[in-house]
Amino acid sequence: MPIRKAFFVIFLSALLLNVGLAIGADKIYINGVDIHFPPFTYLDKNGNLTGFDVEALNWIAREMGFQVRHRPKEWSGIEASLQAREIDLIASGLIASEERARGMAFTIPYWTMKQMTLTRSVSHLDIDDIILSQRLGPLSGAFKVQWLKNHGNRDGWNYQIRLDDSTPIVLDDHSSNWVGGAEGHLAETPGASITWEERFAYGVNKEDAELLAILNEGLRRIMASPFWLELIKKYKSGVSSSGE
Repeated sequence: MPIRKAFFVIFLSALLLNVGLAIGADKIYINGVDIHFPPFTYLDKNGNLTGFDVEALNWIAREMGFQVRHRPKEWSGIEASLQAREIDLIASGLIASEERARGMAFTIPYWTMKQMTLTRSVSHLDIDDIILSQRLGPLSGAFKVQWLKNHGNRDGWNYQIRLDDSTPIVLDDHSSNWVGGAEGHLAETPGASITWEERFAYGVNKEDAELLAILNEGLRRIMASPFWLELIKKYKSGVSSSGE
């Protein structure tokens, strides 16, 4: 009898755990995305939203029993959209920075990589040129903006920062005096560079403890699944060179 009772208690606990994490297929969460940010979130040649984060979150939604809708947002205002409850989460190549942690909660990281700010080799700029007298053009709202400001103030770097609201503007800007952010997939051999490490995670409102727990469990499950390796293989070349 004690053994049967113990088994029942364990079974009931497991059942309650699953009920606590599953929220019902009728629950819909809105994910804010940047549609210009491959390989995480972007439009394919047919105009359909796809990408590493899109496929991963769709898998998590099916696994955890909820629905997800991906809503395009300008990256410069996406954090404000989260705080205003226009969206429920951000899964779009989001970097979990200390600055952002003041206004949102992060899931467990699902990707870590080194970031790099590059000059084009044809510009003949070196590191001293960049940090002492150049103008930098990162994407508005990107983690690199705060990183550049912090290091500029702390270390006396005398560069100017121009903000762009759209990734294509950053990518297409070939002005000789502007140094592109790491969004630029440059065809030329890169020149001078500055590197740092970044961790990617999903962002939610700090009050949404239930959603955070569900997403964390979903990430653990997908990263332990064969599908995760398929995603990495499919998007690895792009994931290794991006970050917002």
